[in-house]
Amino acid sequence: MPSSINYKIFRNAYNQEEFDGKFDYHDEPSKSIWAKLRGLIRHDRKGALSYVKEFVPIIQWMSDYQLSYLSSDVVAGITIAILNVPQAMAYASLAGVPAVIGLYSSFLPPLLYSIFGTSKHVSLGMFAVIALMVGNVEEKHGTALNWHLNSTAFTPDNDIGDLESVKLLACLTFTIGVVLAVMALCQFHIIAVYLSDPLVGGFTTAAAFHVLFSQIPKMFALKLPERSGLFKLFHVAYDFFSRIEDTNWRVLILALVSLIFLYVGKTFINPWVAKKCPLPIPFELIVVVVSILISYFFDFHSRYDMPIIAHIPTGFPAPAIPDFSWFIKLLPDAIIIAIVIYVVTFSVAKLFGQKHNYNVSASQEVRALAISQLLSSFLLCHPASGSLSRSTINSQLGNKSQISSIISAVIMLIVILWVGPLLYDLPTCVLSSIIAIALRPMLIQFTQLGPLWQTSIYDFLIWVVSFVVTIAWDVSEGLICSIGFALITVVVRVQCPRAVRLAKIGDTDVYRDYHRYEGHSNYPHIVTYRFDAPLLFLNCSRFKSRGIELVVEANAELKSSVSHESALNVEFLILDTSGFTHMDSMGAAALKDLAIELKNKYNVQLLVASSKAQVRRMCQVCGIHSVIPKSLFFPTIHDAVLYATEQWTSEDEEKDKEITAV
Repeated sequence: MPSSINYKIFRNAYNQEEFDGKFDYHDEPSKSIWAKLRGLIRHDRKGALSYVKEFVPIIQWMSDYQLSYLSSDVVAGITIAILNVPQAMAYASLAGVPAVIGLYSSFLPPLLYSIFGTSKHVSLGMFAVIALMVGNVEEKHGTALNWHLNSTAFTPDNDIGDLESVKLLACLTFTIGVVLAVMALCQFHIIAVYLSDPLVGGFTTAAAFHVLFSQIPKMFALKLPERSGLFKLFHVAYDFFSRIEDTNWRVLILALVSLIFLYVGKTFINPWVAKKCPLPIPFELIVVVVSILISYFFDFHSRYDMPIIAHIPTGFPAPAIPDFSWFIKLLPDAIIIAIVIYVVTFSVAKLFGQKHNYNVSASQEVRALAISQLLSSFLLCHPASGSLSRSTINSQLGNKSQISSIISAVIMLIVILWVGPLLYDLPTCVLSSIIAIALRPMLIQFTQLGPLWQTSIYDFLIWVVSFVVTIAWDVSEGLICSIGFALITVVVRVQCPRAVRLAKIGDTDVYRDYHRYEGHSNYPHIVTYRFDAPLLFLNCSRFKSRGIELVVEANAELKSSVSHESALNVEFLILDTSGFTHMDSMGAAALKDLAIELKNKYNVQLLVASSKAQVRRMCQVCGIHSVIPKSLFFPTIHDAVLYATEQWTSEDEEKDKEITAV
């Protein structure tokens, strides 16, 4: 704002009671429970169709769909499907289940999300962090029952649904769906707000290292003992280096060639291609096709003992009810995975909703995810989550709706029905290379630390602690500890807020921190105190002690000041309550105790300024006006200062009259 603009306001000074009376203040009208229910019923009658459209968003966006959108949606869908085939199989191997499970999970969940989801760009399906967490669950229960090592191997004579790992997976997906359904019914999705961006950044970066460490041994064709618990990564590293002499060098060479090809293509070539054409080159598909051909013609599996995908069944398994005997055992892990799925998916949806200027419904997203998991569990699908990389491609290709997900699902169906046998000779080390390259965006999240350090030490610590704990322990435990630490920082910020002395700045009616401005005006008989937090049981002790400290410090300054040799003490403490967004009963008691102690011990009157309606209501309910009358509440700090100055001047005049009379 230009400094040439100035303004003058002439008004009376008010206390809060006078201000409310002058300008006809009234409380918000309160409704009875029955009145609220009647209003809700009337609203339901009027909005039945709107509720249906809200619950099934495809009805709304299909009615608004334009044929001009079709070309970009089809191109985006085909591109996503091409990228999805190798990624889906790779993430399935990471989860410890047959590769075909990844293909199933890239067909039905995105198809269901296109019906019930609210984002135009989210690509639902396999995601590295979720696959790792599922793999940990498989490993934990498989080791306990001694079936995990052979659980992904099956032949054309076996039914994939008979594998123990697949049975566990189906029940886990169903359990996650139940957790998400409960979150939707009880509106528990709001707990996702506790997973802040720094927490998610640190957690996913550490999780990416867990994924990477799980794939490196496969690139060397090393079989390591399964590890879990504290310092898991360090044990894996020790096992890796102790067995490195057993490396299959042919497997390693193929993995390194695949890594270099994918890295150069995705880091250097595709950005250059993007300037010429919006369609990215599908380097993952290229490396898969080439490696299959080389493996087939040179018989890598038999001649060099190179692990391959082997049998992939065609068609879908018959729908089957999950084995519910696992339900209770899987519930703790399912809760954690469900929260991560929702947070990741909704974060991606919100990101692209803001970028492309449309709204995403948090409540509908959790419903869409719940339906996707519940129904897909009957077809042996892996838990589905939004993927940032695939959703970014959707955005870059300019898709306009979830038609792209439908197109992608149709192509995945074709692959499942007819293309599976062609993938028989695909070396698994190539899938590990695809996973490793896909982790790059998560691994470079270290760049977030610089800005976080400059903006907020708390956010910086949340990122670092989330990363360190997840690295040192494991993914699920790391997430729980990260949430706990984030909550502790919230408590610390509420319990130990800034509590500062204010002063009038220049010839304005603006009051700011006493120590931050040189050009401030000070009233020797007044201390203005601001407490930057809700007044709660957590911080009421600090609130009271800090108020007393400011009065004592101000009195000491007055006594040591050369310009005030006569006896002069602080007579008013003005409390700026603009930071009090809430006050509980203990906070109200602390406010009352502060007023009493100031009056009895220091002869200081407490004045309250800038209080919100809910705080004033709490003062009324808790009987604070018996100690601090309503006449000592003021709409602004300056009103309180004018009142205090007038009272002080009147008292001085009375003292002068008494001296003259004597």
